[in-house]
Amino acid sequence: MIKRTSAQERRLSSDTVVESLSTLRQERDGSDVKQIPCVDASQLSYETWWKEYMFANKPVIISGITADWGSRGWVRPCETCNRIDCNMSRPDLELLEKMFGEDDVSVAYCAEKYFSDQRREDMKLKDFLKEWKEVASAQGCAASCSSEDQDSRGRSPADELGDLRQAHGQVCGGLQGLKLPYCKDWHMARLHPGSNAYQLPSYFSEDWLNDYWDGYPALGDDYRFCYLGPRGTWTPLHRDVLRSYSWSANIVGRKLWILYSPSQEEFLKNRRGDLVWDVLNDVDRNEFPQFDKAQAIYVVQRAGEAIFVPSGWLHQVVNLVDCLSINHNWINSCNIQEATRQMIIDHQLVKASISDCSHDVEFPSICERMLNAHAGMNFQQYHHFLSHTASNELASLQSGSSSSHEDDLALLLRLTRLKDAVDAIEEEEHVPLLAASGCLPRTRHDEDGGVCRSLEEAIGSLRTRLRLL
Repeated sequence: MIKRTSAQERRLSSDTVVESLSTLRQERDGSDVKQIPCVDASQLSYETWWKEYMFANKPVIISGITADWGSRGWVRPCETCNRIDCNMSRPDLELLEKMFGEDDVSVAYCAEKYFSDQRREDMKLKDFLKEWKEVASAQGCAASCSSEDQDSRGRSPADELGDLRQAHGQVCGGLQGLKLPYCKDWHMARLHPGSNAYQLPSYFSEDWLNDYWDGYPALGDDYRFCYLGPRGTWTPLHRDVLRSYSWSANIVGRKLWILYSPSQEEFLKNRRGDLVWDVLNDVDRNEFPQFDKAQAIYVVQRAGEAIFVPSGWLHQVVNLVDCLSINHNWINSCNIQEATRQMIIDHQLVKASISDCSHDVEFPSICERMLNAHAGMNFQQYHHFLSHTASNELASLQSGSSSSHEDDLALLLRLTRLKDAVDAIEEEEHVPLLAASGCLPRTRHDEDGGVCRSLEEAIGSLRTRLRLL
């Protein structure tokens, strides 16, 4: 079960919201970020988090996040020190098979490149765990108990990286024929809504994207995942879907994160616009002539820590030991502008890629299908997502739950951001978008003159109330 946080826990000061309203179109490319801080959750207020990291679009590691999560019970402690945050701790594969073995999961094979990703197969979790055990038997044990090797606890990312490169080369070379499976996109929270696996931290709880999927369970999707894999498994360099935010909390294990701010993206592409697949292996400088200009930030994430990956940040991740993590992608008022811009860019790229079919009567439908496959949403559904989110925000205005000057200002920020997004999407298509076509559930705005009109009226009402005319 995912515990919700109240609006009171997420209340912001007037100064913070007014500053945010005045910088709606601020570019946040991360060019000034040189290292990633680690902050204890007990010392991090919601307002500090919102202002210095989420709205500023800067990464951070937050410790002390998982202390009371039920998923800590899915860990087999180190046999030497009996700690679950030790290098020798690992996911309890037998328990996971007993609890979740029949779940359908997507498994990536890390040694096999498939376009910009890795080859994937869908299977039962129990079958993935069987493959993991075969890999573990062949790999042997490379870690030592943290209590016996104190130096390993304070090792820098550079030290970890130096040890990793040779082993990673073996992984990408096939690791002597092993497939090296990595379970990604396991929708554990959706499949087991009554689980006490974790409680959603307040920092990450303003989540329009997963609130949308929760509102329409028949659509059968969400952006909440468990990642589960043996030592050496990894994710290629990528940017998260729709420039969404992501957070990833390690239940057990250590991960090496290699991050690049949006300001570095141009150095990581070839002439076709493809990203480097693997920054740890030898990169072909003829194909990627500007690669050496890219400035990476390295950080090691340990058990009990959550990392925040901001909108548009590229990242590659390697499991240094056996790992289990819980991850969300999410969109809210702080990054809806970036997500909408990316949706429009993706839509334009899809149209350009099949422009020779533009006179076909089915061209708009073909573009929608291709966009959905590429971005996880198409224009119809993205507009429906915006309309659903607007309905929820407007309901809080109509119900009177916005009860203070600060609440009104924060609501004004959210509604203004939403209206900008809806305007941009409708301008791109030049038509009212398809929620009424029968493809998606209808929202209230299909009958009342449209989401833009409702948002405009609410923004005007709030500005009058706040004397911001």
